[in-house]
Amino acid sequence: MIISHGGYNVFNLSKPRSVEEKERYARLVNVTRGLGVQSLSVQEVLGDSPEGAGHLLQQFADDTGLECMTAPNPATAAPAMPAIAASQHGHPDKNGAFRGNYHVGVLWAPASNPYPAAGVPTTAPRTSGTPSW
Repeated sequence: MIISHGGYNVFNLSKPRSVEEKERYARLVNVTRGLGVQSLSVQEVLGDSPEGAGHLLQQFADDTGLECMTAPNPATAAPAMPAIAASQHGHPDKNGAFRGNYHVGVLWAPASNPYPAAGVPTTAPRTSGTPSW
């Protein structure tokens, strides 16, 4: 199976607060939907914490029809969580208010299933409930 992957700098993606930001967010969602990729790396997701950025990534994934939630880790019992990596580099908005630190995340098409139940990434299709890697 060939997986199409893309990268998208969403340029200071944060929870939209104003009408202008909501319009921009809608444009980002529409562009992402139109990419037609099965896997997408996104950068410049803003959040006060990795958890906050993860919530934003999860909302963005839901709005675009993609997924970002990893499988629970059976070895540590850690729950499923958004596929986001943290940064300590912050960003002020045009008024100087802190909008959060930059983060990067990964989104994927539901049929791609990069994280099967065992938590091992794969690009091979799953059949009959049996993971293939």
